[in-house]
Amino acid sequence: MARPRACGRPVVLHFFATWCEPCRAELPLLAAFADRRDDLITFAIDVGEVDLRVKRFAAQVGWSRPVLLDRDRAVARAFGVTALPTTIVLDATSTPRLVAEGDLDWRDPTVTAPLVALATTTPDGRTPACTDATC
Repeated sequence: MARPRACGRPVVLHFFATWCEPCRAELPLLAAFADRRDDLITFAIDVGEVDLRVKRFAAQVGWSRPVLLDRDRAVARAFGVTALPTTIVLDATSTPRLVAEGDLDWRDPTVTAPLVALATTTPDGRTPACTDATC
């Protein structure tokens, strides 16, 4: 499976489902965090549900970004996701760097600090820059 093209920015992949109670509480907090961070690319990925249910849920919790639909769970399997919610953070080179199973408090600096650090420096310590002509 091809990795998302980060274009010099870290990517947050957040796997969830509408029936998952911790997901219901966590997604609004992630939305608020993502809205403040234009140096991160954030994707919510619904695992195995129908479009209309996901669309309604996203509106209810205030998720205004696109939601990717993993209807057959192929993406979750490719990333080794076995529990919901699961968050995987890819660095600027699309290498998985952080994985968290279970819900996170996106208001907590101890949760967000590692993401912010990935967004402000590349693995070799440089400031991220888009070096790909497709960006």
